[in-house]
Amino acid sequence: MGQDLPIRVQIFTAFVALTGLALLGFLIAGEELSRGILAGTAFFIIQIVIMGSYPLPVAPRATTDVSTAVLFGGALVLEPGIAVVTAVAGKLFFYLILKHLRDRLKLPGYQHPYYK
Repeated sequence: MGQDLPIRVQIFTAFVALTGLALLGFLIAGEELSRGILAGTAFFIIQIVIMGSYPLPVAPRATTDVSTAVLFGGALVLEPGIAVVTAVAGKLFFYLILKHLRDRLKLPGYQHPYYK
């Protein structure tokens, strides 16, 4: 966390993150993993990364991506705990890939808000 943030904000952020991790552990504990579930999870993670990597221009200075549609599809197909893990992992991989490969993902004449 940023050092310039007040201590109360840092404590609150840490509390929310730990609560989310506890809830995630609770959701995953009741799930049964199989090859089909793992394949579905991998499929949706790949789709989240691909859809997030190429945003669509919606206005002269604004873009959006359709990764939310993939997240919704994953929530419908997968079990709740697995869907949460898929969403978090997909967005995390997207941001990590974008951070390390941002110059290679740029399309000619294309502006992405995360490329800065």
